[in-house]
Amino acid sequence: GEIRMLVDSFNQMAEDLQRTTVSKEYVGNIIRSMNDTLIVVSPEGRILNVNRAICRLLGYEEGELVDRPVEMIFCEELSVTGGERYLSAMSVTGPREMVYLTKDRRKIPMSFSSSAMNDADGKPLGLICIAQDITERKRAEEQITYMAYYDSLTALPNRKLFQDRLDR
Repeated sequence: GEIRMLVDSFNQMAEDLQRTTVSKEYVGNIIRSMNDTLIVVSPEGRILNVNRAICRLLGYEEGELVDRPVEMIFCEELSVTGGERYLSAMSVTGPREMVYLTKDRRKIPMSFSSSAMNDADGKPLGLICIAQDITERKRAEEQITYMAYYDSLTALPNRKLFQDRLDR
């Protein structure tokens, strides 16, 4: 009877381990196939994990990003370092715009959101950062603004731009 209980216990542990492994593989497949960029950052500001989308967008290989400071991809004026200060600055709730830097130092506007990861005791484990490239949206906004203030046929300033400048 005791041996049977021990065998059942080992079998249950093996099943639990298999379910956990399948779950990790499942989540890993989801992360790898995401179109949005994903970066997992340690509390110290080092990159722990990335997905394929961020590598394609920025022109890096995964090995070139993992275990490097996250400041290498954030535009200089937006990066903040220093443990807790870094986490509090980056974990502002809600989406916002940020600028990512590619390997060749081009700037890419991104719609950025992040979420803090904490352990059971509330100790920070890092951040999950998800972002979308909004380059096309920015171009469309610039085009709309241009069309509002300039004549489409002659490309000369229109009455609306004149009124705007007069008001200023």
